[in-house]
Amino acid sequence: MPRLTFDPTTHTYTLDGQVVPSITQVLREAGLIEATGDERALTRGSEVHRFCRLLDEDALDWADVPEAYAGYVRAWEQFRAATHLDIEAAEIPVASVLHRFAGRPDRIGRTPMGKFIVEIKTGRPAPWAALQTAAQALAETEQSGEAVMRRWAVWLKPEGAYSVIPHEDRNDGRLFLCALALYQWKAAHGLLHPPAEIMDPWKEESHGARTPEPASQPGDPEPDRDGSGESQSSERDPENSQGLAPGNQSSLFSDH
Repeated sequence: MPRLTFDPTTHTYTLDGQVVPSITQVLREAGLIEATGDERALTRGSEVHRFCRLLDEDALDWADVPEAYAGYVRAWEQFRAATHLDIEAAEIPVASVLHRFAGRPDRIGRTPMGKFIVEIKTGRPAPWAALQTAAQALAETEQSGEAVMRRWAVWLKPEGAYSVIPHEDRNDGRLFLCALALYQWKAAHGLLHPPAEIMDPWKEESHGARTPEPASQPGDPEPDRDGSGESQSSERDPENSQGLAPGNQSSLFSDH
């Protein structure tokens, strides 16, 4: 069994005694994530994730949740109730021995549709989030021996609503491996950014993305102006060719 450790103070993963890159480091070095976050967004993402985890552990005291974050946590509560998500792991590191990278999916769980990876976002999910969940699925599938059937980004909103963005593009996993190959090439030639330049931020909503921002859709809240990313379209999953039934999409993937 591979030995994986994670140091949260330096955001460093060590696999069998060797430091390996995180998924977000790989995507950053590929130019897909810009280190342009701000403290407000970092704090919001960190605190909302913390309260959502307490909620999942039945350890949340709502009196401790500041009003500014309560709507996001209520949105997660509603998502859990609507999907009947049975959580198996929360923020537990996973790694690929074959490809030499690691990361921490926000949630690994099950619904009647199968095994899921879920990323919680407090800003509009950027397109690179699909490569993030694809990499997590590659590592989790390799580590557990069981395929991940679905990958979702769940966008929690301050008014207590949420949107589910399914990641379904068959090419997502391949694209991440291309980014990883570029990372490895840059590492071999001493071209990686110095660690001090890496914004790791406990969560990635504060990073920018090198894509133009799409026009807002009717009923959508204003996207964050703190570099939280852009919306992304529904795509096909590299780990699973099955899509969600059209009847499920209309009720589950709309704003709640």
